Amino acid sequence: MAQSDRPRGRPSEGADLRPARIVVADDDRLSRELLAAILRGAGHIVDVVDDGQEAVDRVSQGGVDLVLLDVVMPRLSGLEACR
Repeated sequence: MAQSDRPRGRPSEGADLRPARIVVADDDRLSRELLAAILRGAGHIVDVVDDGQEAVDRVSQGGVDLVLLDVVMPRLSGLEACR
């Protein structure tokens, strides 16, 4: 099957299928725990933090593949954390 013919959302043969290390930053406890549960259920390694500053601190430690940020958070917003 040509790559362009491959169904979207399915990994290609030989794809690296290791779990991603993901940081979820959200000041709403329910939102971050729900998202973390979904991601963990998909086999990923998830750290949850309460705000953008904690996300920046966690990323600075290294080993993070993806960060999911709420936009409006105390101390440091998601937009400021991206900068």
